[in-house]
This record gives sequence, structure tokens and C-alpha cells, in this order.
Amino acid sequence: MLRILSFFLIGFIIFSCGCKQEEKLNNCANVKCESPSIILRLRFEDSRTGNDLLFGLNKKYGLNDISIYSSRLKKEVEFKIDGSNVKNSSILFVSNSSDEFTISLAKIKVDVLKVETKYTKSDCCGTLELAGFASTNANSAIAYNNSNIIIIKI
Repeated sequence: MLRILSFFLIGFIIFSCGCKQEEKLNNCANVKCESPSIILRLRFEDSRTGNDLLFGLNKKYGLNDISIYSSRLKKEVEFKIDGSNVKNSSILFVSNSSDEFTISLAKIKVDVLKVETKYTKSDCCGTLELAGFASTNANSAIAYNNSNIIIIKI
């Protein structure tokens, strides 16, 4: 009798766990998602020497000299220092959609970056990816690499 009860109980547990797990994977209605966002990194370099203009021994500007204005939000965007790579520190800011950012350094408009994003439904919440970007100021040279680092050469 104990064997039959044990067999029945084990079968019930396996069956019920498998169904509930499969339901959880296929049902995103109970998943609470935050707005997807993309992290962008920004560096300023001297176009002649390649020196970093904000960090390092030859810096010419400080963090108080930077302004990032969102055309979509109609306000300045908060930014942080990304010092995870000490040799190549950068300014880090977040975008929740496609936008145009006016970048100023020492109250001089350096560039306007048009950032294009793409929403990808890869799981219950999805992700936001960088689909492309463009510079509207021909005086700046912009380089982009796979780490979402935008380098403005001045």
C-alpha cells in the first residue's frame, strides 16, 4: 500500500511540476517588465592627438562642462562616469527610445546625435537594441564600436 501511495505521489508531483513550469514559460501575463532601455557611452577625444579630453593626464574639460539634452524629453539627461575600464573611462547615459541628443562641452554645442533604437521581443519583456546613429554636425568625427561607445573627436 505504501509503495502504491509513493508511486502515485511521485507521479503526481512530476506531472504537476512539468505542467506548471511549461505554463510559466509560455505565459508572460504574470511577468512584470520595466521599460526597456539602452546604455550609451560617450567619449571626447582630441582629433589631432587622440588624447581623452575628460579623463587622464591631458584632460582639458571637467564633468561640469558636459551637457546632454534630449529633444524627445525636452530636458537634460543625467549621466554617470563609467570607470569599469580605467584606461578608457567614458560618460554613460540611458535612452528608452529613438532620440536626438544635443551634446555640449563647455557650453559649446559639439554635436547632435540621432540615436535609432529597435525593440526586440526575445523573452517576456523584450530588449532595446541600437539600430543606428548619425551625427548632424559635420565638424565632428564619430566612431562607434560594439560596446555602444560613441567617440566624438574634436
